[in-house]
Amino acid sequence: WVKLPEGCMDTTEILEHTAEHKVNFVAGAGFFVDGQGHDCMRLSFGNFNDEQIDDGMHRRGNFIKSTRK
Repeated sequence: WVKLPEGCMDTTEILEHTAEHKVNFVAGAGFFVDGQGHDCMRLSFGNFNDEQIDDGMHRRGNFIKSTRK
């Protein structure tokens, strides 16, 4: 579970752009009932080794930096 800095981005809005960067996740808003969680994402690493996880986290970080509001 990742909570991004306040105002960084709405994870629900960027989902359509993540596939091309191979940084998929589940938007956090779906896990809340009170309209919160738009700055959160759920990550899953179940089928990856440490090197793949590191690579994915670097790509995800670069994607977030390049799309920050």
